[in-house]
Amino acid sequence: MRDNLSSASGNGNRGKTSPMAPQPTSPGSGKKDDKRFFCIYCGKSFVTGRQVLGHAVGKHTGKPRLRDTTISVTHLSAAQRGYLAAFLDGEGGIQITRSSRKGRRYALSLHPVVYFTNTNLEVIQTLRNWLRAGVMILSRQREGCRDVHVLHITGIRNVMRLLTSLGPYLIVKKRQADLMLAFCRSRLSPRGPEGRRFNSEELRLYRALKRLNLKHRGLKTRQRMDRLQKQERLGPRLRS
Repeated sequence: MRDNLSSASGNGNRGKTSPMAPQPTSPGSGKKDDKRFFCIYCGKSFVTGRQVLGHAVGKHTGKPRLRDTTISVTHLSAAQRGYLAAFLDGEGGIQITRSSRKGRRYALSLHPVVYFTNTNLEVIQTLRNWLRAGVMILSRQREGCRDVHVLHITGIRNVMRLLTSLGPYLIVKKRQADLMLAFCRSRLSPRGPEGRRFNSEELRLYRALKRLNLKHRGLKTRQRMDRLQKQERLGPRLRS
């Protein structure tokens, strides 16, 4: 299954387009090309994975030929569920991303995400075929390393449906899955006076999940934990 991944085309793209390679910089320019995330549907480049994910969801999955944004798990066999859970344990992630929205009534926005990563495009396409939804992006790596393909599952109901199905098979990320499910259930519960604003329990779950993910990382973990603790001390400001 190991093949040359110099070009890639997503299954939802019908194989018509390929991501563009990053533009090389001249030796004397001294400029670094930091746009290493690419949309597999149109080839546009971005600095962060969050930017390309938002682009793909907003510009491509809304089109009629790609309007398959709701995952399906009822048809999966026990073997497929076990494979997906093992893949998520080893080469995936469960996280809540945070963004700030200027000029909005509620400035803080939290987004649940489950993702699968691999350097082999075929296996990522297979996972997307099984789930019948998801956004695929391409992450360009530094010279000498193979490109990484990422399948993102977004949306509260999609994330709940997936983690509920894979929960009995998860080992390494079982705790992360429980925290994420509690966060999603809280967001879908009837809202009180706070409306769409994130309540204290949801913020606690977000920080607990972030701290748990940081424990399994190596470099700069201490600095990231310090920043997280600082954010917790500024908790009331996050709810504005």
